[in-house]
Amino acid sequence: MNNLLNAIDFSKLNANDIFGGLTLVQIAVFFVCVILAILVGLFLGACIFYLVGVKSSLKQIQKKKAEKMASQESKQLEEYVTSQESHKVQNSSLDYTENDYLLDDIIDDEIIDDDIIDDNFLLDKGASSELSSVINTDKDYIALVEKRKAEVPVVSRNYLVNKIYSMSVVSDKINIEVFSPTEDEPYVRVTAGGCPYLYVFVMKKVVKVFMRVHQATYKSLKEKAGEMVKPAPNFGEDWYSLILSDFPNSIAIATNIVELSYRYTAQKEFEKTDKGIVYKGTPYSDKVKAAADKYNPYLDSQFIAVVKDLQCKYNIAYFGKSEACAFTRKLAGKEKPTAIEFVGNRPAILKAGETMFAIMFENYGVSKLIFRADEKYVDALKAKHDYVKESEFPKSENWKWYSILIDKTYTDKDVRQVIQDSYNYVLNFLAKANYPDIDDMDIDV
Repeated sequence: MNNLLNAIDFSKLNANDIFGGLTLVQIAVFFVCVILAILVGLFLGACIFYLVGVKSSLKQIQKKKAEKMASQESKQLEEYVTSQESHKVQNSSLDYTENDYLLDDIIDDEIIDDDIIDDNFLLDKGASSELSSVINTDKDYIALVEKRKAEVPVVSRNYLVNKIYSMSVVSDKINIEVFSPTEDEPYVRVTAGGCPYLYVFVMKKVVKVFMRVHQATYKSLKEKAGEMVKPAPNFGEDWYSLILSDFPNSIAIATNIVELSYRYTAQKEFEKTDKGIVYKGTPYSDKVKAAADKYNPYLDSQFIAVVKDLQCKYNIAYFGKSEACAFTRKLAGKEKPTAIEFVGNRPAILKAGETMFAIMFENYGVSKLIFRADEKYVDALKAKHDYVKESEFPKSENWKWYSILIDKTYTDKDVRQVIQDSYNYVLNFLAKANYPDIDDMDIDV
């Protein structure tokens, strides 16, 4: 190339040599072509710049819109779920006698028709009616729960907590609060006016309760539950433990003890004065919490034996909210997985970053998972399982939610796979900017 350039004497070149044989029209056409070529080049360069830069910016705007919409939807759902309970207040003098602490002579059959069916399918009074309809209008779900309830006569944690939520309180100053399990506190804690009176532990779906009750309640309970009830001196001198196994009328007894425990704690810790009901200030809460934190169900030989026995009789274990939350927290992806477990009929919330990808309801051994996925994935599930359908809740204009009822056709591995696939689906949604048309998304950036 250098030799070729050296061979050309550019100093001898002039416009005459180049254009001398051309007419003026030909020269004009030549320059027009050159100008057009430059303009075409500039236009192509602008198009490339637009495709690479401006379009990328629009995609980022779309992404932010979609993320904001997903985040707002998730926030709204959480507000539905976390709305606080408002208990009915009943007037009381707090003057209970020993007879008021004896267990009622009721049997399971007397409360099942009146309480369990209604209470179990209604969410806590503070929760959204739209959310509660997810379970109390699902006929398939109700039928599976009723079947399971008949097959497994063992009190669930959900039932126990629902009974607590449905209680009346003696004063708004002695209101009931229920604290859901966390990674640091793997138990349900229930307080009356800030004073703990119930701790609920679960192992393989079997419930063990530590409760603060009157000695008359303990003696009455001992006659009915036998060795399942014992003193719990580590918690305090008036604390006892009860394993809710399949002893006769266990459902009626569980219903009774949550009321008697609250009643006793209210009388013990509060008093009625001329200024109203006031707290006596008994300093014992720290000791109780320390005992709860120290207790390990998996080192409790009696509890382990009962769990094994019930598992052999009824195959009592199942994949529920606790299992879903524990598995979600172990998932790995660009968006940190989080899981919030609520007790009672409130669902567990599963999230990828700030975006909710699934919620799970659980009642009497039957779980309902509502999740995000594409239609092809759901069609594949329908080919293998019953009760797979599009979910009416949560309502969204930009994506679909689906639900499954986890019956015996699912293994634990199957359910974990659905959760992981839904999590991955949302990750892909966020990463690939595969969003609805920007004009269709009615949300401000």
